[in-house]
Amino acid sequence: MSASGGAWGTVRVTDVPASETSADPSYWAQWTKDSEYGLRWHSLGRHFGIRAYGVNANVADAGRELVVRHEETEFGGQEELYVIVRGRARFECDGEAV
Repeated sequence: MSASGGAWGTVRVTDVPASETSADPSYWAQWTKDSEYGLRWHSLGRHFGIRAYGVNANVADAGRELVVRHEETEFGGQEELYVIVRGRARFECDGEAV
């Protein structure tokens, strides 16, 4: 909610507590070898009460894994959008480096 009571809101990612399950590195163990992956995973959707689609933020230092390798077909074939707010990232999508 906005300060004026409207149906919008703002928040700094770091002000949203790390998500319970997703912030536990053992949850991610099957997808990554990074023992710290997920420690700064934030469910923005949960914070704002969004249930129609997922909205998450993951914060990673330079050289750390930001997104684990996965196939969306395992999760209902959902589409994903990645936004890099600061820094740079390398992705491999369907075998193509982007």
